[in-house]
Amino acid sequence: MILTHWLKNLLFARTPIRHTRRRRLDPQRFQAASVETLEERALLTALVGFEDVPLASESHFNGPDPDGTVEQGPFGDVQVGSIVSGGVEFSNTYDLRFGSWSGFAVSNETDATTAGFSNQFSAFPGTGAGVGNDNYGLGFGSSGSLNPTDEEQLRGLPTIDLPDGFQIESALFTNTTYTALSMRDGDLFAKQFGGPSGDDPDFFKLSVYGIDGNGEALGIEIELYLADYRFSDNSQDYILDTWESLDLSALADARSLHFNLSSSDIGDFGMNTPAFFAIDNILFQTPPSSDPIVDAGDDANDNIPDEFVVDVDGMDLIVTANGTEILRQALAETTSLTINGSGDDDSFTIDHNDDLINIPITINGGSQTSADTLAIDGGTFDTVTITHDNLADGSLQLDAATVTFTGIEPLEVTAGTVSNLVLNHTDSADETTISVAGATLTVDNTNGTHGDDTLNLTGVSSIA
Repeated sequence: MILTHWLKNLLFARTPIRHTRRRRLDPQRFQAASVETLEERALLTALVGFEDVPLASESHFNGPDPDGTVEQGPFGDVQVGSIVSGGVEFSNTYDLRFGSWSGFAVSNETDATTAGFSNQFSAFPGTGAGVGNDNYGLGFGSSGSLNPTDEEQLRGLPTIDLPDGFQIESALFTNTTYTALSMRDGDLFAKQFGGPSGDDPDFFKLSVYGIDGNGEALGIEIELYLADYRFSDNSQDYILDTWESLDLSALADARSLHFNLSSSDIGDFGMNTPAFFAIDNILFQTPPSSDPIVDAGDDANDNIPDEFVVDVDGMDLIVTANGTEILRQALAETTSLTINGSGDDDSFTIDHNDDLINIPITINGGSQTSADTLAIDGGTFDTVTITHDNLADGSLQLDAATVTFTGIEPLEVTAGTVSNLVLNHTDSADETTISVAGATLTVDNTNGTHGDDTLNLTGVSSIA
């Protein structure tokens, strides 16, 4: 059955269906945008792009969810469920009588030229966001009388339930072809935006709201104009035909997101503009930890050496593994850092060239103790104290900052300037040779009681 778009808007938008079913979401089902850790943190960032939803070419899925529940809707039975991508649940309500839907659908249809309701599953840019990323999400539903502090009303809108431990950061949005051409050209039920003169101040707006973990509305609205004809200069009027990024970080406390559409074109039965939008590349992050723990993720234990670098970029502490950034957060909000190596030959570098990293750092080299290296690069220190507890464990005291290490041998300190150098070896009898070549001091242990050290002597006035 084909419904005109004003009637289709009316069926669901004016009589919201409350989404009563919510499964616990598993963060491990996310599509990773960066390196996974082993135990402590499932992901640092996650990008949901609908590519894991199986679709034939030029097709869509708009329900019903086979695991959904049948409920009484305004015109008969509806199946209430969700579409899952990357471990995130997107609400889907499917009318079993009419075959219509609200909430979310997933599509890869590419028709950017055909007008009308029969082309409701195409994004106006013609494809999903990103090269080779064909799938994208579609949202349908609106409420012209929405109270944004009413949680039940919000739940009646297209809804995304977020997994525990993740915060929303941003998403990409655009128009559907159906809605864009309706606004551009007008049709039997909706006006041409701008009117005959082009001066009508029309608009089509997407609003995003959130509900927190206590089930309370956050009272925050984030807006994106999918079309805007309110400019005094008509040449600035637009209908969005590209994917536009929207910063959603103000909704970081939300456990669910809710989407509403509004338009300047309103008739007796509500909004005349077709109530559709397209969404893709939804970015989540784990909330920053004051004591982050990171590792090489999938690169660990693959018999290929891993390279970790700790550095400062502006006000941020960053950690890279094999050239990939696996941690970035404000240094001022970080009280300690732990890096766990693996059975591979790992190298760890703490770079003080840009700024001193004055937080406790723990480096765990991993299961083998003969080839993991730790290097301290750059920085100016009054006193550097090196303490060996045994062959591969010990600590470095860099003025007020401590680096504790396990499974490391050898140790290399190439700090820019060190005034006083203190070497503490084990209490066991050892055989150690100390030699100096140019500005480099080498501590070579030959009986395995502690690790070997290479030290830059620039600026050193005393050694103890």
